[in-house]
This record gives sequence, C-alpha cells and structure tokens, in this order.
Amino acid sequence: LPKELEGNRVVATVNGAPIFEAEILERYAEQLVKMREQVPPEQYRKQTEQLIERDLRAHVERKLLSEATRKALKKDQQKQLDGFVKKQLQEQLDEMKKSMDVTSTAELDRELQKRGTSLSMIEYQFRNRTLAQQYLAGKAKSNQKLSRQDLFAYYQQHLKEYEVKHRVKWQQILISRANEEQARAK
Repeated sequence: LPKELEGNRVVATVNGAPIFEAEILERYAEQLVKMREQVPPEQYRKQTEQLIERDLRAHVERKLLSEATRKALKKDQQKQLDGFVKKQLQEQLDEMKKSMDVTSTAELDRELQKRGTSLSMIEYQFRNRTLAQQYLAGKAKSNQKLSRQDLFAYYQQHLKEYEVKHRVKWQQILISRANEEQARAK
C-alpha cells in the first residue's frame, strides 16, 4: 500500500459507518513511524495487520457504544453532552500543547503529524471514547443497598449457580516388599 494511501483502508463497518485502519493504528503512530524506517515493508505491514487484528474488536465495541449514546439522547441532551466533550477535549489538547511545547492548535497539529497522527484523529478518538464511557456509566447500576433478606432470596433463587460438584480424591500407596507381612507392617 502506498504511504500516502495508508490508513484509508476500511477494516470494519459498524451500522454503515466505516472504521479505518488509521483509527486503530493511531495509538501506535509514533512507534510505527520509527518501525517503518527500521524494518522491510512486508514486515512492517505484517506488524500493522497484527495490531489491527488485536485491537479491532475494542474499536467496534467503542463505536457501537458511542452510537448507542447518541441515539439514546434527546437533542438538548446531545448538545449538553457535546459541550461536555468539547470542554474535556480542550483540556486534553491544552495539556498536549504544554507537553509538546507549542502554543497554537496549528502547531500542535503539525507536531502530531510528525508523530504519525493528527489533531482530527485525536479529536475523533476522544469523542468516541468519551461517548462510550458515558454510555457505560449510564447503564451502570446504582449503589443500592441490599438487605440480608434480599441477598438470601437471590441465593435461594440461584442455588444451581452456587452448587459445588462432588469430587473424589483418590490416593494409592504402593509398597514393594519381599513378603506380604512386611508390606502390611510398613
């Protein structure tokens, strides 16, 4: 694959939305830039394929959760969430500017591109990750207090799950002696 087209390959589709290989490889961008210079192209491609295969499932799950969050929200809730995500993203970008010793967003983007990624990819990944986290947080059950009676009732209804299968442990002692009497005595 030519270097200028790399990252544009669709590796999965989630509800009609593509997942590009660049989305998966973004977190390894800096290491991949170095690897490209050190290994032959076929070995480099093999390594990237292994990373994609290993990480694809997590990206698909994150995309599904992100979409589920968007669909579950009303318009005003979506705007509120977008404002929250934008604020959190800006804080992360400000930290990145400090750590890379740049002052503008354009400089940050140039620095990120030197490292094999981009500002738009960072923003895209951040939004997906944050929306997925919001979905999971919304589905998490509250810390409700359960009484002893509630726990016991649950236990009684699920006895099969707590059943311990009977097991037998067999031990055998073998004693070789010249005669049976000595063996029994031993």
